[in-house]
Amino acid sequence: MAEQLVIRLHADADQAVEWIKTDASGARHGAPRQGLLDSAVADAAGLNLIALVPADDVLITQAEVPARGNRLLQALPFALEEQLADDIDSLHFAAGARRSNGKTPVAVIDRTRLENYRERLIGAGLEPVAVYAEMQGLQKLPGTISLLIDDDLIIANDGADIELALRGLSPGDALVAIGALDDTDDDDDSKPLPKHVLVYLDE
Repeated sequence: MAEQLVIRLHADADQAVEWIKTDASGARHGAPRQGLLDSAVADAAGLNLIALVPADDVLITQAEVPARGNRLLQALPFALEEQLADDIDSLHFAAGARRSNGKTPVAVIDRTRLENYRERLIGAGLEPVAVYAEMQGLQKLPGTISLLIDDDLIIANDGADIELALRGLSPGDALVAIGALDDTDDDDDSKPLPKHVLVYLDE
């Protein structure tokens, strides 16, 4: 499979970024690297560039909208308007493939902020083919809860439809938020616990 370069940006433009080569399935090719943004240019030569932007900047949600294509994109701002604090005209909406439950996953980001990330990349000589929230860069494994613990940020997914990022909480709180643990005191054990949890840690 063709290689691509996945680069993880941070809100602070002066902070070092991380990048790694992967194939189209997400399998790693080599070790991750870190440095200033323009240091990634040589590694990006000839590869499709995927950018991951900070989870704090992106709302990941879902919407039940029967439309498809351009009509879907036109309907999403109004379908999600009550969930959003910002003016929908200032936001960029991106939709994923409709899931088996009939709902469509949606990413929402401030349009100006998204453009600032693109300008940082292009200014360094990097042209992204796609931009995702960093929580979407955490691999989904069926039947497995995956957690990335990075300083005070925890990124989690349930291996299926739920993916979220939490700041300032414990890993246990993240498992409760994702529905993997019950935080009540009752002894009802009718809800099965996950059989596998995969945890990634920073240094």
